[in-house]
Amino acid sequence: MPAYVLGGSEVRSGSDLDLTLNPDSAALGAKLVTVFGGNAVRGLHSHLASIVLLDPETGALLALLDGRYIH
Repeated sequence: MPAYVLGGSEVRSGSDLDLTLNPDSAALGAKLVTVFGGNAVRGLHSHLASIVLLDPETGALLALLDGRYIH
């Protein structure tokens, strides 16, 4: 499940509304979900998820999170 959030903030210029981009608030990530039905007999979760957060300008890895704890 890929996701990209465009950074930006609203700035009023006279009577017009302009969008000024703020690259610090942009975000890029992906969630990978796996389902292993056989894990139940092992006492493990059957549904697992990993979330990868990336720098939206360079693609560099910023964080790797266990998606079971992200709601």
